[in-house]
Amino acid sequence: MQCNSELGENIAHTNIQLAFTRGAARQYKLPWQTQLSTWWHWSSVRDYSEEPFWSWTPRALPDGGHSLSLCKRIYYASYMSGANECVAEGSWANWFYNYDPDPDGAYRLSPLGEIGRDFHAFTKAFPDRGIPYTPIAILLGKNHSIGLGYKYNFSRPFSDPDKAPAVKNMIYGLFKSIWPTNSFVNSWDESTYLNNGPLGELFDVLVEDRDDELDPGIQPGVLENYPVLILSGNIQPNDTMSSIL
Repeated sequence: MQCNSELGENIAHTNIQLAFTRGAARQYKLPWQTQLSTWWHWSSVRDYSEEPFWSWTPRALPDGGHSLSLCKRIYYASYMSGANECVAEGSWANWFYNYDPDPDGAYRLSPLGEIGRDFHAFTKAFPDRGIPYTPIAILLGKNHSIGLGYKYNFSRPFSDPDKAPAVKNMIYGLFKSIWPTNSFVNSWDESTYLNNGPLGELFDVLVEDRDDELDPGIQPGVLENYPVLILSGNIQPNDTMSSIL
C-alpha cells in the first residue's frame, strides 16, 4: 500500500498535490508515488507513436498534451520532494517512437523519453537526496472539500452544509497565500501548475483523524515532528489529538 497522486492532466495545483501526498505518506507512514499524465483535458495528449496509440483523438500528436518543460520539471520536483516512485503514464506511447527495437535491441527514444533517460541518470548519480525539510504542517478537517475544482468534494456528509463554502474559501485563502500562482480550477494555462512560491516548499498537508475502522488516522509521533501546525477548516479534534495540540 502507498499514497499516490496523478500530476499533469487538468490538475493545475502541482505544488499542493505534492504537499498533500507527502503529508499523507508521513501521516500513515507509507511510501508514496507520483504519476505524470501528459493528457490535457482528455482532448490532447503527447503521442510519438508512428501509428498514434490514441488514434481516436485528433490531438494525439508529438506536440500534444503538456509541454516538455512541465513534464521535466514534474519529474525532478517529484524526486526532490521525496517521492519513492515516479511513474510515466503511457510511456509506451510518449517515451518511444515505436515498439520495434533496433538491431542492438534498443528502442528509439522520443524527446520526452530522452528527458526520462536523463532523469533516471540523475537519480542514479544522486541517490542520497536527503529528507525534504518541511517544518510546517497544515492540518485540515475531515471534510476539507479540496478537490479538482468541482464544487465540493466532501469525503463524508458535511455537518453544516451552509458553512461548507466558508470552510472551503478559508482553506483556499490559506493555500493561495503559500502558492499564489497555483490554480484550483481546471486550467488551460500551464503557468498555474508548478511554480516557486514566496515561502518555499516548507509545508506538508495532513488530514484530521476520521475515527472509523477504515482509516487508521494520524499515526503516533507524527504531529510531534512538526514545530509548527496550522489548523484550517472545520477542525474537530478527538481526545488524542487535543492532548497533542
